[in-house]
Amino acid sequence: MRHVGVALVTPPAQVTIPLKTLDAKRGLIDHYEVDELVRDHAPDVLVIGLPLNMDGTVSTETKRAKRFGVHLAKRYDLPVSFVDERLTTREAIDRSENPKPDHSLAALVIAEAWLSEQTVG
Repeated sequence: MRHVGVALVTPPAQVTIPLKTLDAKRGLIDHYEVDELVRDHAPDVLVIGLPLNMDGTVSTETKRAKRFGVHLAKRYDLPVSFVDERLTTREAIDRSENPKPDHSLAALVIAEAWLSEQTVG
């Protein structure tokens, strides 16, 4: 994990907003930054992108994302929902027309997928 994109779904209109990208140092994010985001935005749920292999199988990164989600759930006493993040960076690049990945925009795509699952499910 080198970067963590952060997006927000705002109630009641259910609008998704890209917030920021957190840079990881040696695979770890700065918890103070996450603490500040949780404090400022008071989320009801944390949505974590699940980096599956293209064939849908679990990878080392998938396991790392799950551990990260469990850690966040315990730290903030919030439910965590995992969403398949395959191709979200590609979609984010296509939306922005910028050849470099915007991780907060990829987080927005993940948040939209989660929101869609909530609406359908």
